[in-house]
Amino acid sequence: MEDDKGLDLRNVFSLHPSGNGTLMRGLRHLCRSLRAALRKASRRAPHLCMEWSGGRPPATPVPDGYRVSDDRIEAAAWAGLLNAGGGLGPWDEQRLRLETARLVPDTQVFLTHGGLPVAGAGVYDRDPGSWEIGWIAVHPEHRRRGLGEAVTRLALDRALDLGPRTILLYTEDHRLDALRLYLRLGFRPALRHRSHRRRWRSVADRLPSEAAAQVVSSLQAPHMTPQTLPESVGQCSDCLHIRRVASERGSVFVLCRRAAQDLAYPRYPNLPMSDCQGYEPCAVDEED
Repeated sequence: MEDDKGLDLRNVFSLHPSGNGTLMRGLRHLCRSLRAALRKASRRAPHLCMEWSGGRPPATPVPDGYRVSDDRIEAAAWAGLLNAGGGLGPWDEQRLRLETARLVPDTQVFLTHGGLPVAGAGVYDRDPGSWEIGWIAVHPEHRRRGLGEAVTRLALDRALDLGPRTILLYTEDHRLDALRLYLRLGFRPALRHRSHRRRWRSVADRLPSEAAAQVVSSLQAPHMTPQTLPESVGQCSDCLHIRRVASERGSVFVLCRRAAQDLAYPRYPNLPMSDCQGYEPCAVDEED
């Protein structure tokens, strides 16, 4: 009796004279499909963006039993807080060092309980034109106690004490409780990606009526239209990633936000721009 040859693909080819070509075509098709899926995943829509609408919020009392920590929090405890909820990805001390490299000094806020950090947020300098309130976290065992609101307000106060810039934060479509909180604090939708308008509409459908009305009203506001730049600057005139920056002397510059994440793009492009690979028209909505 001939020994079992198992899963040796050479045996499969030998069973069917035309098997080589058919199988190879199938493998090539599979590889193309996998590459397409990977490209789609790499281009997945970024987080939703929210922009502070102005003014200074009233002070929020820290809930009883918690205190604002003025002490230095150990990296392991900080990473543990970010890991606790499971929604911010895996954290260790190495990632913490990388992510907090843009943290503005003296702006990280912690609320502690029993000496351990249970809520935190900080202000990040990732873009020359904005301050970002980032890595807002509340330990799952301490939620529903007002800590998220308290720590976000404290971080917002520190951002407002910095230079005059737009104040942003980023969040995800499914975090409806967080979205309601940020809307209540005065943050409003900001369209920083072609998918954002459509996604904010979907979010509004899932929010309570008052919060939904705030979203819809923001999407209809004049500031949601593309920034006014002359057509003489080329593609930058209506690009989603362009910010109009005015100096104290009245000079106007065109700042490319893509440069903050990709060094292939110049921070201040040479104008007029006619063939930019990163160009996305601000007025276009991505379809499903």
